[in-house]
Amino acid sequence: PDQVRALHDVISYAEGKAGMRHGVVRILPTPETAAGAQFGYELCKASSRVRGLCGGFSDGSVGDMAWGVGFLPTASGEEQFYLVSKLVLDSRSAGALNPLCTIMVNVLDDLANVERMARRGREFGYASIAALHPSHVAIINAIYRPQPKEVEHFRGMIAAMEAGAWVLCEKPLCLTVEQAAEVQR
Repeated sequence: PDQVRALHDVISYAEGKAGMRHGVVRILPTPETAAGAQFGYELCKASSRVRGLCGGFSDGSVGDMAWGVGFLPTASGEEQFYLVSKLVLDSRSAGALNPLCTIMVNVLDDLANVERMARRGREFGYASIAALHPSHVAIINAIYRPQPKEVEHFRGMIAAMEAGAWVLCEKPLCLTVEQAAEVQR
């Protein structure tokens, strides 16, 4: 958390020096150690700039997180489920609603594997994913694009409010800052 707070201050200074509006630069911490993963919630709460934690899956290639936490990645990724779930939960419960999924793949052009891992990221609650290669973008867009039921829910809610109805929603009203801004209009 101290490093995030220090980064916040450095960015604030740089924004001011560049004549930028304060707070436009965001932070997406990437916990790559056991301590970082343990304190994901605190990392998110350390700065209003934090929009989510970065975390994700590996298909057997050993990355920084595997080394830092001490697990051996397998193709199935089951040993990563707790850690990934914790990072998403820490991020969202701290109000940083845009956790970013990263995937480590051994073969960049194994698009079926990229799709499998990207779907897993969405299923585990990641709001977005970082593409490793341009060939991955179309796959990611298809998976992370809002699903028809999500769009229908949001449009129906907006239409009801525009018609003057009070809306009681048993689901989260909004999952992103952008959705909340749309509802507020």
